[in-house]
Amino acid sequence: MCTDAPDMSGVNAAASANADIARETLDFYRQAYAQQAPVRQAAMDKAAQVADVQTGLLTQQRDIADDRWNYEKGTFRPLEQEMVADARAFDSPERRTAAAAQAAAGVSRQFANAEAIQQRQQASMGVNPNSGRAAALALQRGVQQASVSAAAENDARDRVET
Repeated sequence: MCTDAPDMSGVNAAASANADIARETLDFYRQAYAQQAPVRQAAMDKAAQVADVQTGLLTQQRDIADDRWNYEKGTFRPLEQEMVADARAFDSPERRTAAAAQAAAGVSRQFANAEAIQQRQQASMGVNPNSGRAAALALQRGVQQASVSAAAENDARDRVET
């Protein structure tokens, strides 16, 4: 057997020196960690405070958004739906017919008023309402009324359609 063991004294001395440096380094970091503890705690407290403020603002903004959304849904959506329904229902055959009838009625009123005025004027001038001339004028007014009425009815239908 070999009794000559290698000399490890240098390795052992280096290991001991490394252990001393490691202990000193550990002591330094423990001391620095202890010294920085208040700064770290202050940073954590500030971060928690900021997070609380942000959470509060987020909740507030969500509440405002929910309130606005409910307002939109409760106020404007029904109005929009009503307007769309009215717009879709506006151009219907029934509405065109009603508008045409209303236009024809307006024309009839105007012609009736004009005829009444003309009859009073003719009566004041002594014109016989049964004369041929009066009958020809009445016939001419009837043709004119039919023409104006047809144009008014067509115009009313076109307005409803557009």
